[in-house]
Amino acid sequence: MRNALLAALLALVILVSGCLGATSQTSTASSGSLTTGTPTESQDFSIIYPENPIIENLSVDESGPLLENIYSPTAVQWGNLTIEYDGSRIRGRYDFLLSNLSENAISLALTGVPDDPDVLRLNLTIEGVPVDLSRLSGGRIFFEEALGRPITRSYLTVYEIRFNSSRKNLRGEITYSLRYPVFLDIPEQYAGSPLTWWEMGAEPVGLNMTYSLPEGYTLVVPGFGAFNGSGTLNGEKLLPLLFGSFINDGPVVVKNVPAAGINVTVYIPRKQYNPLHWADLERIVKLSVETYVNTTGLRPFSDIHLVVNPDFTGSFMIDGTNSAVIGERRGIELIVRKRTGSIPHELAHIWFAGYADFKYFNEGFATYMQSLALKRIVPARFNAYLELNEKSIVEYGRSISIHDAMSENLLDLRKLNVSTVLYTKGAFTLRSLQFVLGDETFYRGLHEALVRCHGAECGLADVEGIFEDVSGEDLDWFFGEWFNSTLLPDYTVENLTVTNEGDGYRLRFRLVDRSNFTMPVQVRVVTEDAKFVDTTVVVENGLGSVNMTLEAKPTMIVIDPGEWMANINRKFEVEGIKVEVD
Repeated sequence: MRNALLAALLALVILVSGCLGATSQTSTASSGSLTTGTPTESQDFSIIYPENPIIENLSVDESGPLLENIYSPTAVQWGNLTIEYDGSRIRGRYDFLLSNLSENAISLALTGVPDDPDVLRLNLTIEGVPVDLSRLSGGRIFFEEALGRPITRSYLTVYEIRFNSSRKNLRGEITYSLRYPVFLDIPEQYAGSPLTWWEMGAEPVGLNMTYSLPEGYTLVVPGFGAFNGSGTLNGEKLLPLLFGSFINDGPVVVKNVPAAGINVTVYIPRKQYNPLHWADLERIVKLSVETYVNTTGLRPFSDIHLVVNPDFTGSFMIDGTNSAVIGERRGIELIVRKRTGSIPHELAHIWFAGYADFKYFNEGFATYMQSLALKRIVPARFNAYLELNEKSIVEYGRSISIHDAMSENLLDLRKLNVSTVLYTKGAFTLRSLQFVLGDETFYRGLHEALVRCHGAECGLADVEGIFEDVSGEDLDWFFGEWFNSTLLPDYTVENLTVTNEGDGYRLRFRLVDRSNFTMPVQVRVVTEDAKFVDTTVVVENGLGSVNMTLEAKPTMIVIDPGEWMANINRKFEVEGIKVEVD
């Protein structure tokens, strides 16, 4: 429904403003130019200024309704953007057309940094009427830390612009001057992009951009390429792709990595590039893409763009596109050696966010896929990776359920408990579902989820329904335990006996889960001859039983040795036999 609406509005825009054009780059001006004419008071448009304007300082918990106006708008926009860079400041102009205005209000978000009002200078005019931002109300969110760590201080101000007009479409312009670069850290700190620091509360449906750079500078736009000098770009996805764009003082290395029928183009600023570590980065890219194609049976795009971007320290994928950004200001050696998981994670988002959308649970899917890639990339460290994630879930992931975390706002993902639940617990829960269903059925479920949710937005209920359809099983019990509860399985061993039986031994015990989960549980029994026997025990409503015949005397019992689920780890002894819950 939403896609049909956007298509209709896009057709309207083309009729009003000229040909939008396909994704391309040229060296001539766009034919779809928008102009606003001489700024004059409009007979059918006026700004409604509040009597007592106030910019309210908001916490992250209070920011949901404010961010909704920016990130989930009903209005749509199309425009022409011109940027001229002189090596220290970007001077830009954005001529825009707004449509589908459901109410007489529009939002404008601006990024700022404390004690530096000159970093961004901006003027906004709508229908020839200048907008005085100092007379508007709105909200302001301050950024000082993310995931418990300090970040570069900044703030996001969202202005509410109310107006009187009977027009269905509004034209306007933004002119701005931005000091560049001014490095922030996480994507949420930038309104619009590092090249703008502003964002209109309207869904973009097309953009023409003209750029002009000094000699020696390079503009990188994911999905488009690396450019010098001056030229023009245009496309439906260009405005969101600017979010991952940057201007580099010097050349940019562009490399192509073919993997499983997909070409991955990697952009690295020359200063961050090191030929000694390129082979390692190339291997990470290749193994990740091959793993995802083989696991899902699907190639979401014929080409993928991966940008190493110095404007960020965090990494992200640009939703709805084939482009991902790895934030790094020092060098690719640090990506390869210390941040090995960042590339597999963002590439996984090309499938789970770029091709199909599962809302915030995109993070659970991407982290799960990342784990499959890391098992091939760093096999010797894979078990330690699982153990570290499980420890993180136990420590930070038990205050909110996955279901409730899905209802949080965007900035809450930077809270340690919410991010742990959506990313790490979400991935471990998918790993548990894989154990329940078996590899073949589970991977068919992943494929079907991507196919059904392509071009749509699916929630947890949709995910459950898809895996039920593929498996033919009722999975209410699983989704109820793992997605709707904050509990984790907490296993212990009771009533353990070991008796001689013929030439061997019989081991009996009850496997008890204090959290009353129903789950198949892998159990390993190690014997005195240094061998082991694995079995799977079905624990229903917290109770399961083991009755095994062994050739040698048992010395240790390991619960969940394959780390198939996140549970409370502990070590203890029962009747002289060591027990480890992994």
